[in-house]
Amino acid sequence: MNDDQISTGDKYLLSLLLLIIYLFVLLRFINLDADFPQGITTSAALYTDEGWYSNAAIYYIVTGNWYNPGDPNLIVNQPVGQIIQAVMFSSLGMSLSTARLTIVIFS
Repeated sequence: MNDDQISTGDKYLLSLLLLIIYLFVLLRFINLDADFPQGITTSAALYTDEGWYSNAAIYYIVTGNWYNPGDPNLIVNQPVGQIIQAVMFSSLGMSLSTARLTIVIFS
């Protein structure tokens, strides 16, 4: 057998591995609007940073301006993410599911 050839067992194992990876990728799209359980940390803080990281994009969709005085303006530090969020919000509507879908697709 030549080193360049892959045996049938190796092809089966590779196919199975790729199928498992594909299924785990698809699992990320299930139940996007669910929150983490409240007791997941000792501080009982919720892990919902989508609103924080989408702030400038939301402000842009609502007002037409990226910069909001007094708020954390992530358009300055993370412009690509904010632009992607704004495009997603303008095409799919502003919602928590859209913010999370953006993260799932681009991560």
